[in-house]
Amino acid sequence: MPAVEPGILDNLPGAERELFLARCTLQRFHKGQYLCAQGGLHTENFVVREGLVRTFYTSPGGREITLGYWSSGNLLGGPDFFQVCPHIWSAQAVRDSESWVIKAADFRALTLEVPAIADCVMRALSFKMHWFSLLCQMLGTESAGMRIARLLLMLAPIYGVARAGGVALRINLTREEIGNMVGATRPWVSRALGRLQKAGAVKIDAAHHLVLDVPALEAFLAPAQRAAGGRRR
Repeated sequence: MPAVEPGILDNLPGAERELFLARCTLQRFHKGQYLCAQGGLHTENFVVREGLVRTFYTSPGGREITLGYWSSGNLLGGPDFFQVCPHIWSAQAVRDSESWVIKAADFRALTLEVPAIADCVMRALSFKMHWFSLLCQMLGTESAGMRIARLLLMLAPIYGVARAGGVALRINLTREEIGNMVGATRPWVSRALGRLQKAGAVKIDAAHHLVLDVPALEAFLAPAQRAAGGRRR
């Protein structure tokens, strides 16, 4: 799995990039505004130009689970990017954001006509498939404390900024937001972060950003991984 989702425009030659952008409109979404809503009709896709967007699923009982946070270059709108169909999750701007918007039919036509665009889309989809697979495995097999440690390790290469004291996450996640990603309550998240702080794996800086000691997080998870390996044998 690449450390960061490849931006679908990053590796496009100039002519292909211009061809793609010619089919797009640039739209601005204010903080809290929905790009798309669960149950609504999918007719278009989004490529984040700048800002931060959260995707999440809401259960019939009203419980939310966050599927991911997406920033510059990331592709949103799926999982079926090419057809008109109901959205199975929502996308909401976490901060003021801009996105290129392309109709599903135009997106499909471009991927059929231009191999370079199809290749970039496949790279982005491969990242998403791996991300969601890891999320499902984590939710289905690990304790809440282990899920939080695992999530932080997954976020470090994507949103981490190197510092002398470790890797700081450049998105400021609240305990509730972390809980929504790992299926845990806010008190569970607070207790788990407290254990990670005592283990020296996590610190919180003056701006309330999490600062991670990646080797210490890996060491925290190592006993569970060894135990799982022993059970498989």
